[in-house]
Amino acid sequence: MACHGFLGKPTPKSFGRHNHARRNRHHQSRCSAAAVAAAGSIFTSLNMSLFTFHNRLLRCVSRFFRLATTSSATPSHRATMKQGYKKLHKPEPLRRRNDKKRTIFLDLDETLVHSTMEPPIRVNVDFMVRIKIEGTVIPMFVVKRPGVTEFLERISKNYRVAIFTAGLPEYASQVLDKLDKNRVISQRLYRDSCTEMNGRYAKDLSLVAKNDLGSVLLVDDNPFSYSLQPDNGVPIKPFVDDMEDQELMKLAEFFDGCYQCFTATTISYPATRPGYTKLEILEDPLTAYTNTKRTIILDLDETLVHSTTQLPGVKYDFMVMVKMEREIMPIFVVKRPGVTEFLERLGENYKVVVFTAGLEEYASQVLDKLDKNGVISQRLYRDSCTEVSGKYVKDLSLVVGKDLRSALIVDDNPSSYSLQPENGVPIKAFVDDLKDQELLNLVEFLESCYAYEDMRDAVKDLLAN
Repeated sequence: MACHGFLGKPTPKSFGRHNHARRNRHHQSRCSAAAVAAAGSIFTSLNMSLFTFHNRLLRCVSRFFRLATTSSATPSHRATMKQGYKKLHKPEPLRRRNDKKRTIFLDLDETLVHSTMEPPIRVNVDFMVRIKIEGTVIPMFVVKRPGVTEFLERISKNYRVAIFTAGLPEYASQVLDKLDKNRVISQRLYRDSCTEMNGRYAKDLSLVAKNDLGSVLLVDDNPFSYSLQPDNGVPIKPFVDDMEDQELMKLAEFFDGCYQCFTATTISYPATRPGYTKLEILEDPLTAYTNTKRTIILDLDETLVHSTTQLPGVKYDFMVMVKMEREIMPIFVVKRPGVTEFLERLGENYKVVVFTAGLEEYASQVLDKLDKNGVISQRLYRDSCTEVSGKYVKDLSLVVGKDLRSALIVDDNPSSYSLQPENGVPIKAFVDDLKDQELLNLVEFLESCYAYEDMRDAVKDLLAN
């Protein structure tokens, strides 16, 4: 195996001086035999831990060099190193097996399972899930690839296992719940985490591995899926209904070999070539599709807070000072119940933007106090609004461009989203009801929007009910 390649390295022809006296040759021969025996003991230590093996190997090799060079012919240890043998590279510290695990990302459909809306003819169904498509509940019949359970268990011993699928979460999550009953899979990424390129879904590993692409691999039957990082892709034959398929078992053996290469320390001469190819660390691809998060645009006044120049009838949360017509006035602000939790939960899955018709000198101060954790990534004020018949309208294309499928706006004033009414999520105006639960109810709806390829369809379903 490549990571043990140093064990098969040819023994140097001579480690002593060439002008030794004849009387020392017999002594050298005996010393060399002892050295070979010492080096041979390496093979018996393979059952020991890597750390013990590493230390013993260094001791044996050091002894080997000392025996092969007589004291009479060695003026100094430094001279011996220069003339007798090449200095070994300083070994890198061994990585313990409980250190940060490397990650194997797995595709789902045609890699681990095969799913169809019709009962398969040639094979038995392993389980069934039900999904809702355009208002209709449809059964999906799922066949597991042979060996998938053993495969997942086996690779999870050495790797962190994650799923990266272009399937919708409402389908894929059900399949994974049934497939991974032992909870081997530590992370699940669905279609919303994919990068859409020319109508096809690519899986950008830099979104999950950041700058450490040398520690991840992606197994997928579709090469386009890893087209952004082709060097990290591991191809596999698509699975449909071949119950004699052995691809996963072969792949498990490959990953076992990769792990040993990842963890073993290499002690060898510079000319020794490794038996595996090290994955290059690639730069993050700078594409227009890098940010795959969908966007939630929030109004400010009467949606997240209520502000007034007079002391409110309820306890206010904070105050800001605003200059109005050459006069500095206090503005008392009451936060809507649950607003902090609402922003935090949204920030886990969405890009959060505030689009307000308020003046920047007022709204920026309110947002500084409201968003102390920096969840809100973008702020748009009155100067970004479009004035229509004396009203301020918020054009969502200023935020998301033409991709209106991936954005919603929450506003208590329907005229604010009159340019894109299908993207608007209405909410009751907040003034001083401290028992208000609108935001906590709304966040559950917004989290469910991930099941929709077009978020506007979620709004249609909401309004229809």
